[in-house]
Amino acid sequence: MTGLVRGGSTPRRGIWIGPRASDGSALSELFELDTVSGDWIGPQAKRHSSCLENQLGVRRRWAASSMEEIVGGLRHRLSQFMDRASYVIPYTATALLSRLCKDSGVKLLAPDPGIRHWLDDKRNFHQILQDAGLSTLAYDEVAAVQLPKLFQIDPAAALVVQRRRGSGGAGTFFADTKEQAVDISVRLGSESVLVSRRLRDTEVVNSLIGVAGQVAAAGPQTLQGVGIPACTNIPTAYCGSDVGAVGRLPAVVTNTVRDVSHAIAAALGRLGYQGLAGVDFLYDRDEEELYPIDLNPRFQASTRLASNAERAMGREFSFAELVLGHQAGILPATALLNWAPSAMNRSQLTVFNQQPHAVRLTSFAERAIEEDAVPLRLLGLPRRETVVMPGATLGMIEGSFSIGVKSHRWTQALDVVQALADAFEPALE
Repeated sequence: MTGLVRGGSTPRRGIWIGPRASDGSALSELFELDTVSGDWIGPQAKRHSSCLENQLGVRRRWAASSMEEIVGGLRHRLSQFMDRASYVIPYTATALLSRLCKDSGVKLLAPDPGIRHWLDDKRNFHQILQDAGLSTLAYDEVAAVQLPKLFQIDPAAALVVQRRRGSGGAGTFFADTKEQAVDISVRLGSESVLVSRRLRDTEVVNSLIGVAGQVAAAGPQTLQGVGIPACTNIPTAYCGSDVGAVGRLPAVVTNTVRDVSHAIAAALGRLGYQGLAGVDFLYDRDEEELYPIDLNPRFQASTRLASNAERAMGREFSFAELVLGHQAGILPATALLNWAPSAMNRSQLTVFNQQPHAVRLTSFAERAIEEDAVPLRLLGLPRRETVVMPGATLGMIEGSFSIGVKSHRWTQALDVVQALADAFEPALE
């Protein structure tokens, strides 16, 4: 956007850097952003942009772990953007990006890379919970090669196995049988993993949190879509968010999520953390228990979703903008302190390439999607000449459907997911 933002202040010039170009839209009311990304921003770009997949001709599964590659691969273009920027806002900070910002005199609106790296180890998040007097699911740390022995002790075991580092569910596995445990042990070998019991009737709730200066705050909550077969063939993969579905949870659950999230944000602040983060909670419907299970010390796909939902309901600035605006010295602390939750209605699905081979978008995609998707928004499509690797994102769908709730809108969303998948064909060598 150009000109004035609502409220009469001039938007601040900055750069969004992340795996997904579209995530920067979460901040577009407060910042005027150029974009450096893994995926293509698309023809709707309003500012300068550069993406790695157009340079390579290949789309991989761009994630938090791709940030160093994105920054390094587009370093020259990034330096050009920095000449006219006051702020750099990354999906997650890296040591290289921190050095580039320091050398260029541009303010980095993100947590310190050293703190972020420390928090990426799931054991350290559990230590923060313990130090703050907060409970979570008990876990054991074992070598992956030892997993089959757990089923010798208890043949009926049902386990969740997590790598110490990983995001988006990519490092999480279910082991319901000894055979599955053997598969994981072969894949990970002597690597140390975290093992906890698997709960069956559960919901995953994500809470956006932020620390800016001396202010720690808890923001919007979303219900997460995990392992939806139409979107992914990985049972533990995050592939959707639903900001409206939180309203279906008992008030005691959402209130507890907010209180615990605030306590976690305050604990992060004491460590010197600054910026946005997200906390995943597991709600056990059978036992009516709530467990904080994971920390995402970075921007999230649900951050953009929640920001768009807040904008749709007429808020001047989203929670994410309030946090980063105060961190940047643009907005006062009172703006963040006065943020309050309210009912919202918006959802998104991320559709992954489930084929064992690379694919390309066909020339019929836009028409096929538009015919079925009048109330839906399609994001993140690659260019037709881009080769999309197995496991990479085909695109994202955003709208007012409720994930998993039988309704016309959910059926329509699934139809669009199928139309999107059908719009890709094998990429010929």
